[in-house]
Amino acid sequence: ESAKSKLALEKLQALKKVSEGIHKLAEIEDEAPMLYAIYDVSISIGKQSCYADDTLKIVDEFEKQFAIDALEMRYELFEYWLDQLPTIMRNTVDRKASFGRLSATIQPYVKSASKQKRWELAGRFAEVSRRLMVGSGDRDSGIQMSKTAALMNKLAEDEIIVKRYLQELKADPNQPDKNLAVGTYYCFSLEDWDYGLPFLKTSSSEKLSQVAEMDLRSTVESYVEVGDSWWELRDKTE
Repeated sequence: ESAKSKLALEKLQALKKVSEGIHKLAEIEDEAPMLYAIYDVSISIGKQSCYADDTLKIVDEFEKQFAIDALEMRYELFEYWLDQLPTIMRNTVDRKASFGRLSATIQPYVKSASKQKRWELAGRFAEVSRRLMVGSGDRDSGIQMSKTAALMNKLAEDEIIVKRYLQELKADPNQPDKNLAVGTYYCFSLEDWDYGLPFLKTSSSEKLSQVAEMDLRSTVESYVEVGDSWWELRDKTE
């Protein structure tokens, strides 16, 4: 374990030196290919060293300079660290502490993927987060995060279905059940009411259809009445 820790420290020192070089090279406009390669190599070093903070900072800089999928890159890093930490840190206390730090660090990326409506990626982030929480000894938070992962995965599945339904509705709009699925997804999952209400209006749910039509016809004077109707409908369906 001591040898592995020493190797990780050496990698961290190399990473910091490379990082210093990156900042200097970024100021030279004609060095883009070399700069890209150095970012790539330095992130690889950081990944293997398991020093999350320094590595993620380099990903931040990489994202500023190049059009990359930085969120997916960060996920791959956390997934690797999750798998590698037990082999690097055999001391239970140190390992739990490292899991705890990574668990706190990953949270903004779970939210970021969700905010971008990248449900499948958000689900993967949430699952890694759950495993980190459990590894740190925080099982209660792990249980809560498992619910987040399940929700993200459900939204990802719904998105695939809704995209297919939208294509089918272009050919034949008169499909109430599919209108219901699309309208429910956009209104209640994405909160895109302007797009989703017309689908609910022509859906197979009589109650939702009535309130959606009322909402689409609403004026400033009827906002309260429409809001009350949605509230009553929610109470009846809970």
